[in-house]
Amino acid sequence: MLKLSKTYEKIKTKKYILAYIDVLGTKEKVKNDKSEEYLNTIKSIYELTKSFCDNDIRPKSPIFPQMCYKIFSDNIIIAIEAPEEESYYYPIIGGLITFVSIYQATALYKKILTRGSITIGDLYLDDLFIYGKSLIEAVELEENVAFYPRVILSDKIKEHYYIENNDSILIDTDNQVFINYYTMLTATIGNRITNKEVTAVKNFLIEEYKKNSNNKKIQQKYDWLIQYHNSYVSKLIGTWDITEEHLIQPVNIINERIVVRNNSGSL
Repeated sequence: MLKLSKTYEKIKTKKYILAYIDVLGTKEKVKNDKSEEYLNTIKSIYELTKSFCDNDIRPKSPIFPQMCYKIFSDNIIIAIEAPEEESYYYPIIGGLITFVSIYQATALYKKILTRGSITIGDLYLDDLFIYGKSLIEAVELEENVAFYPRVILSDKIKEHYYIENNDSILIDTDNQVFINYYTMLTATIGNRITNKEVTAVKNFLIEEYKKNSNNKKIQQKYDWLIQYHNSYVSKLIGTWDITEEHLIQPVNIINERIVVRNNSGSL
């Protein structure tokens, strides 16, 4: 009989600020990934994740702890141990939001939709194991509240992050605060957004919306993205060669059903 005689050191949770991001539609794409193209696309996005976690996003400051990350197939967890002083939460949350924006924009440009949440709470993680109430909360928010391809902020995060007049986030018509990741297409794809990138995203959204015409649940997600696309791109018309042609038609229908608004409540 096997005897478990080894004595293990007792572990406990700590308070973390964490983001949980799920890649949508992975199951079917994996099933149909004959040339392993999807595998390599996902891997390239995760490599970008590692690069930003290790180097680019974290400010060179002792108050900003190291990012920890866990990746499993179609989801990623990025966690930062919360400092004792709550006044330091704001820059940490801002850095995490910037990272998530870049991650989502990169994924969208590679024709992959993402959804998730950011929260604060108790968590334990090491090289092998991750456990905690905050993880459960983040997953439940992603599955039951986020619904659309957006990463939402929990009420706990909103207590420590400025909502008003903040371009990094938007308020949806269901009052969920989500990350405005379209703003990061410029940082991710090139020096600035161009009509080429906008057209590529536009064509992808139209194609997927039509492809999923018989699946209302999936089509709802693309419907939301189309409205998000139009609300953002409409503000760029007249700059960087962006015109009304970059909006997804029919604009009058989309505008009547718009779901994205800015922080003052108007388009």
